[in-house]
Amino acid sequence: MNDLSTACHRGRARFPALLVLALSMALPASVIAAPGHERHPGPPGIPPHMDSNGDATLSRSEFDASASRRFAEEDQNGDGRITPEELLAGEQARRERDQVQRQRNHFDHMDVNADGVVDSAEFSAMVAGHFDHMDRNGDGLVDASEWRPPGPPPHGSQRARQAPRRQP
Repeated sequence: MNDLSTACHRGRARFPALLVLALSMALPASVIAAPGHERHPGPPGIPPHMDSNGDATLSRSEFDASASRRFAEEDQNGDGRITPEELLAGEQARRERDQVQRQRNHFDHMDVNADGVVDSAEFSAMVAGHFDHMDRNGDGLVDASEWRPPGPPPHGSQRARQAPRRQP
């Protein structure tokens, strides 16, 4: 047994409970990130892939069907059981898909004119937006109390002031 299996199997009675907890907590995020179930740009609510009839509510049967799909996704070898290794591999795959999606979203945000490339003007505008957001008192300087590592641009930044994006 490897270290992961040993750690998970120390208390065999705890493993099923931990597995159920992990699956239930990860269900929405992982299924949303699965191919064909990308995060949707609309308002928060019931993920569309779970709401199979589109009525903006989640029935027990829709939830159970989503959980069954999730179990099948985790049970990579199809033996009807999920091992710690399968659970870990599934989590790593979801993280990678989420990271790729975040990078795509970031690129799309920078590519203001939607031409498929980020030119120096678009990049400079993004960087200026970050600085302006950090300079909370507007004095043209960012001191230690204002410093936050750059992250996603604030809502209403230069992107929000641009014309709507063209769809490819």
